[in-house]
Amino acid sequence: MIAILDCGAAGNVTSVANAFRRAGAEVKAVRRLDGAGGYDGLVIPGVGSFSTVPKIMAALGGAGGIEKISVPVLCICLGMQALFESSEESPKTKGLGTIAGKVQKINGKVRLPQLGWNRVKIERQDPLFAGIADGEYFYFANSFAAFPKSRGAVLCSTEYGQRFASAVRGGNFWGVQFHPEKSGRAGQRLIGNFIRLCSSGNAAVPSMDIMGGRAVRLRQGRIGTEEFFGSPLALARKYEKAGFGLIHIVDMDAVFGRGSQIALLRKIAFACPRLSIQWAGGIRSFEAAKKALDCGARRVVVGTALVSSPEIVRKCSEEFGSDRVWASLDFSGKPPRMMVRGWKESASLGLKEAMGLAESCGVGGMIISSVDADGMGSGPNFSLLKRARALSRMPILLAGGMRSPDDVKSAISLGADGAIVGRALYDRKIRMGEWLCLGKI
Repeated sequence: MIAILDCGAAGNVTSVANAFRRAGAEVKAVRRLDGAGGYDGLVIPGVGSFSTVPKIMAALGGAGGIEKISVPVLCICLGMQALFESSEESPKTKGLGTIAGKVQKINGKVRLPQLGWNRVKIERQDPLFAGIADGEYFYFANSFAAFPKSRGAVLCSTEYGQRFASAVRGGNFWGVQFHPEKSGRAGQRLIGNFIRLCSSGNAAVPSMDIMGGRAVRLRQGRIGTEEFFGSPLALARKYEKAGFGLIHIVDMDAVFGRGSQIALLRKIAFACPRLSIQWAGGIRSFEAAKKALDCGARRVVVGTALVSSPEIVRKCSEEFGSDRVWASLDFSGKPPRMMVRGWKESASLGLKEAMGLAESCGVGGMIISSVDADGMGSGPNFSLLKRARALSRMPILLAGGMRSPDDVKSAISLGADGAIVGRALYDRKIRMGEWLCLGKI
């Protein structure tokens, strides 16, 4: 269910709603909302001039309301400009401030407004533009354009009089200067991508370790304890068909320095377009992260690199966006210490130090796992989760020891945003539907 914010007659609510319906979404026009409760996504369409931004803010519940919105938000045309701090169009009007920067009148010997088709250059990869070619044409209708302070906020740029940001992202807010609802096939593809973003998370996240082209489980990550469970591609298709939107995949060959399963990532991403892939294992360089994202991963997960090369993690977060780079913090022992290099070495970091390091690197979320509980069937380490949640408000997925839907429910009640499930799904003692009934992240 996608909510479309209707701030008056100046908006293009009807055409946007029709485009989303054509892409298969259920939509509802709303005048006010509080944290987008009850909806899987929100669209803020163009609404005339920047002077109307206060109406948007009021409809979202004020500044406090904006902070409560955790679902994906797509802002179109002036909706995108509203994300910024200010605009020359209405100097006394304060923007939403979700993205640092300002909106200025297009400068150059060109006719204003820009009305018609123009090329969009993709500056960095993002799931919103999956399957859309660099240089694709979209339909524009604007006299003003946005100029973010940070390059990291820019997804796409366009030339018209001057180069400006034509697509941006700040956390769960995406903005496009063009009108996807008027942009033919490319626009419909973008809308479909956004719908998939809105349906890409269940509280239970299936996990798959792969080694030598097969799905495998190891107890506490130890070589010699392998149990194989068949084709990773077949399992991924099963999870997608069942209704899962996100899968956590660990390349164990890369973890142990014995090769890479990146070709398998490409196959799974192509065969399962509705399944977002969280790719982990051996992501210890900028090039490795970029390759995984280019091969279809929604996000990459770093662990060892946090300790050995934090500057690389910072660069990845800046270049790809924080939501596309998460940290895996794996702990063992009493008191718990962070483990790296396939859980073979201790980084001598406690929970507080490790989480502080991850936050300083600009990651979008954390996977907190207990090495001691992994694959043992003894239950999750909830005390570790409680301590982690007390230290940070960042998104957290709990991993290690999940035995049943009740364990996932307990993790959610203690502050986790979801839980990663491995062996319990392989064992098939619990029907898939029971995991799916836990709801969305």
